[in-house]
Amino acid sequence: MGDNFQGAGQGNTGAAPYWTCISTPMIEFMKENNLQAEFTTAISKKIITLALIAFVDDAELFIMDKSNSPETIMNKAELAINVWREVLEVTGGAMRPPKCAWTLVTYKKTQQPVILPISSCPGDIHIPDENDILQKVSRYEGKVSRDYLGVRQRVDSKEDDQIDKMMAQVEVWNQQMKASNLYREYNFSAVLSRINRTLQYPLPALSSLTKKQCEKISNKLYTVSLPKFGIVASFPIKRRYLPYAYQGLQLPDLYLQQSIGQLQEILQASVSNGICWDQFITEPRLVLSQKIVAKKEGCGPPEGSSIMPVPGSS
Repeated sequence: MGDNFQGAGQGNTGAAPYWTCISTPMIEFMKENNLQAEFTTAISKKIITLALIAFVDDAELFIMDKSNSPETIMNKAELAINVWREVLEVTGGAMRPPKCAWTLVTYKKTQQPVILPISSCPGDIHIPDENDILQKVSRYEGKVSRDYLGVRQRVDSKEDDQIDKMMAQVEVWNQQMKASNLYREYNFSAVLSRINRTLQYPLPALSSLTKKQCEKISNKLYTVSLPKFGIVASFPIKRRYLPYAYQGLQLPDLYLQQSIGQLQEILQASVSNGICWDQFITEPRLVLSQKIVAKKEGCGPPEGSSIMPVPGSS
């Protein structure tokens, strides 16, 4: 019979809603057991509850306790991570301790997060491995960074490590550009289609790079790239980003692209897959995912009719 494949298959446009249909009951189970945290949204100032944020095989769990006791929170966090591990196993998944990490955070009166160090708040969290042997989960403090979906992040929200990563990416590109024997127009196209997209990718996820930080990255890139375009490296910065009609080079401005990317994320969150934001609030997410699955698979019934039964719905 050949190999038995799991999941919807690589490249299947219906894979994302399939995963939503599977993960939604898992997340709801966490919330029903009060393994969650409350957050105040940045724009609307509404209070929302989140058990976790999941993207395929990555998940970030959030735990809080009104007692504000580090010991209580650590015990609750260990319970939450083990409950999530058991829920994963029910669906055929598994959790690997070496890929897990946790951190302990408190907040000042200014609402700024403060990482509690191991020296002042010692404690460990354990989960069993595939052999049911308890393993200690790594504990991260403020200066440790990890790559999440291509973005280097720290638990203290500082973005120095991501800037260093972008500078390193530019340095690698510069070495390749120096060795390039392509025509000028090809070098120009390569910068726009390759390194520029690499640098733009993390911008919407970053809280806010300053104009000075963006210029530092851009100047390092264009000091090498501009001569490869047949343009002097001292070309005025202000004209670097102007349209051709104003005698500019029409190159992307990282600082501007950051703001545009963040606005696009907000707008895309308002309208997704042709479904208005009000429907996301009033209709169960599971129903919407089923609608998307049906649409992707080409088996959807006429508009306004029922798709498939949803547990707990009439």
